[in-house]
Amino acid sequence: MTNITCLDDIKNSLQDRGFVILYFSSNSCNVCLNIFPKVKEMLKTYPDINLVKVDVEKIPRVAGEFSVFALPCIIMFLEGKELMRQARFISLEELERNIKKTMECYY
Repeated sequence: MTNITCLDDIKNSLQDRGFVILYFSSNSCNVCLNIFPKVKEMLKTYPDINLVKVDVEKIPRVAGEFSVFALPCIIMFLEGKELMRQARFISLEELERNIKKTMECYY
C-alpha cells in the first residue's frame, strides 16, 4: 500500500504500475475508516495490485482532478486507464468480482 502526499505522487503511481486501486477517503468519514481495512485485507490475495490511499483533506485538489464527489471512493486503473469506480456505497463483493474479472482477462 502506498500513502500519497501530493497530486504528482498519484499521477506517478498510475504511470509506473500496471494495476492500481485508488482509495479516496477522509479522516472525518467513519465509513471510509471502516471499509479501508477490509479492502486492504481483500487485496492481500492480489499482490499484483497496488493500493494507493488518498486523503482528500490533505490533498483537496485531488477530488477535482479525479471527479470524486462522494466518499469513500474507489477507482480501479489498469495501465493508467480507469476501469471501474464505486463511491459512497461500496460493495466489497462487486469490487472483488471486478478485480477477479480483470485479473482473468489481463494476467
